[in-house]
Amino acid sequence: MRNQIIHGGATYGSSVNRKQLRDCTLLLEQIVPVIIDLMMDGKNEVWGDPVYPVTIKDDLKIQP
Repeated sequence: MRNQIIHGGATYGSSVNRKQLRDCTLLLEQIVPVIIDLMMDGKNEVWGDPVYPVTIKDDLKIQP
């Protein structure tokens, strides 16, 4: 679904890829509440470092 939306496979008002978006929406409607419940159950847990740490690019000096 992310690729459909972010990379332009699905656009507003288009009839292209509607079945895939419908299927993904049904799946996400079931999964997202479970993920949120799990995260809320572990709100006092240490989640550790982020999976994607900040990096330094040559043209942008981004520091953690």
